Amino acid sequence: MRCFSLTDNLQNLMRPRAKHGDEELEVLNGVRVLCCTLIILGNTYFYILRSPLQNLEAVEQWLKSGFFGVVLSADLTVDVFFWMSAFLASYQLLVLMKLNEGNYPCSKKMLVFSRFMRLAPLYYTTFFFLWQVVVLWGGEGPLFFEYTNMSQCQQTWLWHLLFMNNLVPWKQRDTCMGWTWYIACEMQFFLFLPALV
Repeated sequence: MRCFSLTDNLQNLMRPRAKHGDEELEVLNGVRVLCCTLIILGNTYFYILRSPLQNLEAVEQWLKSGFFGVVLSADLTVDVFFWMSAFLASYQLLVLMKLNEGNYPCSKKMLVFSRFMRLAPLYYTTFFFLWQVVVLWGGEGPLFFEYTNMSQCQQTWLWHLLFMNNLVPWKQRDTCMGWTWYIACEMQFFLFLPALV
């Protein structure tokens, strides 16, 4: 029952989670929350604008408002996540090297493998669930099959498994889990990280 206790959960949310010496990195949690909020806001409007619209005057009013400038620039906040991933990966590597007297704590291949094992199982589960299970439910709406495009997944499944779906198919829009381009970019970064360090 304590798992559902409001006071205990609020205390856990307010308590710093950083280890001793890393308290200055707690500010990144706030940056992450703000960026997630902006990305969700931007994508909400983006999907509304891609759907069939009946009231174009409302869209015109959105474009004239000052607030919509924030919405239009929301896609640029993804770059903050690239920066945070690179910064935190480099920071953790330097901390581990300091503890290991300036040497790598493990092989470079192990660094890449540990990142792969962190992301791949959930990514693969999501991919196969969307590709093989969600389409069986027979969703409704004008955009359902655009986001569960089984024929596109049939062609590009290998590139998703190799985290190359942001590069292949070249000059063609990948409609099979297209939102996973970020994970592919991050995995490609971690493949080249040992060569950079």
